[in-house]
Amino acid sequence: MKLVKNVFFLCLWLVLLPSPPAFAARAANCTVSSASGLSSPSAFTTERVALVIGNSNYTYQPLRNPVNDATDLAKKLRELGYEVISCQNLDRRNMHRALQQFRKRLRGRQLGLFFYAGHGAQYQSRSYLIPINANIEDAADLPIEAFEAGYVLTQMESAGNRVSVVILDACRNLPYRGVSRSNERGLARLDAIRGSLIAYATSPGKVAQDGRGRNSPYTTALLAEIDKPVTLTELFSNVAWAVASATQDRQEPWYSASPLPKITLAQASVPSPFKPDIPQQAPPAGSTPRALQVFRDTLSDGTRGPSMVVIPAGEFWMGSPSDEKGRDGDERRHRVKVSAFAMGRQEVTIREFRRFVIATGYRTDAEKNTGGKDGCYVAYKKSGNWEYG
Repeated sequence: MKLVKNVFFLCLWLVLLPSPPAFAARAANCTVSSASGLSSPSAFTTERVALVIGNSNYTYQPLRNPVNDATDLAKKLRELGYEVISCQNLDRRNMHRALQQFRKRLRGRQLGLFFYAGHGAQYQSRSYLIPINANIEDAADLPIEAFEAGYVLTQMESAGNRVSVVILDACRNLPYRGVSRSNERGLARLDAIRGSLIAYATSPGKVAQDGRGRNSPYTTALLAEIDKPVTLTELFSNVAWAVASATQDRQEPWYSASPLPKITLAQASVPSPFKPDIPQQAPPAGSTPRALQVFRDTLSDGTRGPSMVVIPAGEFWMGSPSDEKGRDGDERRHRVKVSAFAMGRQEVTIREFRRFVIATGYRTDAEKNTGGKDGCYVAYKKSGNWEYG
């Protein structure tokens, strides 16, 4: 009976718990979707987050391909196991909101990827991404009306993720007369932060092509190369060569990077690069565990599981003492013997539990019985029945 009461109050607390404010200012024209199409989801699927933006519907000189580029790349990233925030045709305010949402979802993860397709320009050696409704009459309007590309790296650095990838398929042309009269063409080079790679659709100071097909030349090459199990630098070198070849060297992509671990953007059949250096291995199968031995199992995707400790075999009393106030009349106090087992040394975090749910498809009995509704079944004291709460 005590268990039923506890479950009741737990569910009541969950129902009344206010929603977290983290996504109160959600960006318009954006959708958030998790990994899809994976035959065996793993920890990889919860460690990588992407923000993909395509701006096409400009009042002055609209573009044909950016929304296609963003849509196709978002689909590919979901297939590769990323959580994706996919956005189309954003104004300046919603570009900032999307970036804030990205930072919040990225916090504590391992890899973040930012992709932008649309107009871009530079002013006073700073790069700007152009929102769809920007009112730009002169290059000096860029800091006021446009979105500074450097903010992306600032937000990713704040999130504390291990690796940051920024891909800018911008500067397809110079859309505003005041900017066109400036001597500064294309995008300026961004300063890489620790653990980052910044890829440009063309070399600094040059203009990229929008393309005549469904996608730009750069995104076409990126989509063809991104699922290959090569390192980041190899990937973007291959993309650059493919674009230069397709455009007869009229467009030469560029990238800059800080020192990076040997990782891939696609999930490869190799051990995860994020595996920590833990000397203790799991006890060999069939061996007798040593009391208080600490170890980490190697999981199916090559990563290590949580830190575990061996609890020795023993016995204990189960049930309330007979003199305990409020003791249920049907309780029977008895001795219980247990074999040695292992348990986590720290509490399970929300991120770890999310990894478990994605990998196994786990659902509680309460979730299974709600008929698709949000909430859970609770036991009502008067009737003793379980009903939807």
